[in-house]
Amino acid sequence: MRLFVGGLPPDITKRDVEGRFAPFGAVAGCDIVPSKGLGASPGECRGFAYVDFEPKDNASLARCLSL
Repeated sequence: MRLFVGGLPPDITKRDVEGRFAPFGAVAGCDIVPSKGLGASPGECRGFAYVDFEPKDNASLARCLSL
């Protein structure tokens, strides 16, 4: 399952995002979308990311999200 996460600060790291979502299931990966444009620093987050969860944990995650 791929989950969109918005409202992230520019200095957040992949490790930070994975750590925040680990309690909800096994995180398979995280794609932080980098900022674009002239004023953006290299590696700066654009404010959103996608978190991928292991398929076996999809049911648990769905229950958490429906609360």
